[in-house]
Amino acid sequence: MWLSDAIPSMRSIAKGSAIYGWRSKSFKSYLDYERLSSPSHVDVVLTGGEPLIYANEPIFVEFIEYLIGQGHRVTFETNATIAPDFKKYPFYKEAVYALSVKLSNSGEPLERRYKSEAIASIIANTKKVFLNSP
Repeated sequence: MWLSDAIPSMRSIAKGSAIYGWRSKSFKSYLDYERLSSPSHVDVVLTGGEPLIYANEPIFVEFIEYLIGQGHRVTFETNATIAPDFKKYPFYKEAVYALSVKLSNSGEPLERRYKSEAIASIIANTKKVFLNSP
């Protein structure tokens, strides 16, 4: 299962080629309804834009906590400029992080594309980290 670009502010989830509008109060209700939680131990990869921009949004928090609680492997493909609040949301420690720091040829200034505090926090708080760096 691939749920890429899960953007809570848009309240939509891609499923196959269709986009289903999402107006309920919780992702769990949607997952139960769509039976996405029925396969056991699937890989869920969230990519972007930057998926961790939503790490503190209540509906996103509920979604990720639910997936991890069901035994699914959640991977964030991130540019490593934002770290989740691992103390407030300890389940984020169970996720896998694929860090892909932007290169200088991206046109972004160094201070926007390289956040050593975020990288250090992710590495210190998680079990599986993959780092692509120049």
